[in-house]
Amino acid sequence: MFLSKKELEELTGFVRSAKQIEWLRANGWRFAEDSQRRPKVACSYFEARLGAMQSAREESQTAAIRPRFEALRGTRTTRGAAHGA
Repeated sequence: MFLSKKELEELTGFVRSAKQIEWLRANGWRFAEDSQRRPKVACSYFEARLGAMQSAREESQTAAIRPRFEALRGTRTTRGAAHGA
């Protein structure tokens, strides 16, 4: 439901709640505060926000490893021509 304390520390780089809130606000993250003023970030929001970043990165990686079949179309070996002669 919400990111754990450890996950929030990993996301923000801060242990103190006040610093985590400061980081979340500065970076445009939506969050709620509990009764002890600790930030609460929904797991679904975290996944949606970072999932979009990951899918864009995955698309660029996929494009980088996609085979270039057009490079094969223009190359012929002499071996094929010799058999036909």
